[in-house]
Amino acid sequence: MRRPNAPSPSSEKRLTGIALIVQHNIMTALEIEALLQDVGIETCFLAATVETALQGLESNDIAFAVVDTNLGQETSEAVANALLERQVPFIFTTNFDDDINLTKHFPGAPVLAKPLRETLLYQTLAKLGIM
Repeated sequence: MRRPNAPSPSSEKRLTGIALIVQHNIMTALEIEALLQDVGIETCFLAATVETALQGLESNDIAFAVVDTNLGQETSEAVANALLERQVPFIFTTNFDDDINLTKHFPGAPVLAKPLRETLLYQTLAKLGIM
């Protein structure tokens, strides 16, 4: 079900494929999933840990990822490295200033502050050539 302010299917390029959402907060993961579903993604693989994210990356044909830099007890550096190795585009999300140290190791990956703004997420996906 589309949200009331969701982009119109006819006015936006539609996303395809499987999105990997790496986020330890389930509510935030579900919010991101809803934003992606609004523009056509039908399947999202949700992962709250590095281990689960890497398993999802191995067992699915991931088109792109939205990756939280801080997963509570661990960072997502191993996930970002795996995405780079597979040439899967990804966006970092963060709400901590000190996570900037991690993102410096991945200069090509955009960084969005949480809470995510819908328009900025879509613009960033477009800049990556995903939509």
